Amino acid sequence: MPHYIGNFPFTPNAPIICVNGTVIYDHKEDKLLREFPIESHYGDVIDYFDQNHAHEIKNYEAYGMDDYQLINDCKVGEIKNKFENTKVYKLLFRFHKSEDAARAMAEAISLFGERFHFNRSWPYGLEMHCINSGKGNGLLLLKSELCRGIHTTIAVGDYENDITMLQDADISYATDNAPNHVKAHAKKSAPSHKDHALAFVIDELAEKVSK
Repeated sequence: MPHYIGNFPFTPNAPIICVNGTVIYDHKEDKLLREFPIESHYGDVIDYFDQNHAHEIKNYEAYGMDDYQLINDCKVGEIKNKFENTKVYKLLFRFHKSEDAARAMAEAISLFGERFHFNRSWPYGLEMHCINSGKGNGLLLLKSELCRGIHTTIAVGDYENDITMLQDADISYATDNAPNHVKAHAKKSAPSHKDHALAFVIDELAEKVSK
């Protein structure tokens, strides 16, 4: 989320890609540079989840730019009405079982993949956002339009929602804890996210530059 930037011990010198690549935000100017909300024509997708996977879904979340709503007491099929007048950037369906989330994702991609992205940030959570968004798209926009002083992009990722970013970055690292099908999209490898992966990447690149 954009406000998460306040937790960093440093101030980034470029806009930030937020909400799984559906928002690009200039924190210095407090300005929204790009947004990719889910348009209102997703009722058939919700109907499909309601009819085929409602019993497998524990709860769901709807993400705006500044906050999200965790919904425990509302049927999946009621999403259309609940958020009819709300700008939603991402929907997250939290499944009880990882295998159900994986199966639902494969089905959703097959049926609706031309209109929406479906991916996971962790095994149990299936995320949905519009087709022209994502971390990779945000990275390309930063480099080509929004921050043209960037000449080399570097990405570090560990799960499926990072795949487009790993594919589109000039230099990409998958962490050791990433699944093998995610690692396949990265050019390099880094230690686990619990073992200072970012510090490893910075040190490795700095050493190459110094040579």
